[in-house]
Amino acid sequence: MPSVLIIGIGSVGSGISQAFHQSHTHDWKVTTIDPNVSETDAYVHVPVSATGPIDQADNHKHSHNHIQTSVEELSDAVFRELLMECDEIVYAAENGNRDAYTNDGTLSDANVVRFRSFITRVANHDMHIDQRNIKSQLGGYSPKHTHVSYVGGSWTRFEGLQTQTSRSAVVNDASIPKAKECCNAYETAKSVACVEAEK
Repeated sequence: MPSVLIIGIGSVGSGISQAFHQSHTHDWKVTTIDPNVSETDAYVHVPVSATGPIDQADNHKHSHNHIQTSVEELSDAVFRELLMECDEIVYAAENGNRDAYTNDGTLSDANVVRFRSFITRVANHDMHIDQRNIKSQLGGYSPKHTHVSYVGGSWTRFEGLQTQTSRSAVVNDASIPKAKECCNAYETAKSVACVEAEK
């Protein structure tokens, strides 16, 4: 069973958790980490099919593990164990909404620091695994490197495009980011986070 680790299950992270649980191609084991969501509340985000049998919902619940803490507070041993077993990591742990970004000019930088720290911790784990595998000389073994997806950008930071099928401008995959002077604090922060995630 493939495994995904989701850091942060606010509005965005909970939707991602549901998408993994509803996957038609794999039965994913989902582990979520969020200090502001209890284990009981985390299971509320697990979809229950109205047409499926009760035990199907129970199986989904058993394939969902929630840790009520911040990723920064995880011990190295627990962090290492989570990374060893997961196939994907989704980082959706930015703090703040539109009002918070407007009221706190340092929030964007603080989120960038948190994300960089997380990526450094993941990279250090991968390097440790590589060194251990080289030392063990297990010929032919290729260590699994961790894949991290950053999720949390705002569609409002993009320019709307006029299309042939709509009367008003539409934001889609072809849209480009707005000029910095046209963005509010929230949109600017999301653009900064996007650049950081692409590094």
